[in-house]
Amino acid sequence: MPYELAFETRTTRVEPMSVIEGRAPGELEGVGRWTLQPPGMGTRVQYDWNVEVTKPWMRVFAPILRPVFARSHNVIISWGEEDIRARLAVAD
Repeated sequence: MPYELAFETRTTRVEPMSVIEGRAPGELEGVGRWTLQPPGMGTRVQYDWNVEVTKPWMRVFAPILRPVFARSHNVIISWGEEDIRARLAVAD
């Protein structure tokens, strides 16, 4: 997409083997939470990401550009999933 967002995530809470939570300040602000649950063999991981953009132009055009933002988000998430799978050597 023809735009960039810069943000960092700072870990704010860790409950070993259960929860990792972080806060993102900057152009993307909010909280992300990794919840880990052992469903048997392996670990189920859920990531909840509750953030808002802070760039004024994005806030103004969000109602119109929501589909573009969603598509961009989904592409980036799929890249992350591919990378995690490669690192864990997990096949589909």
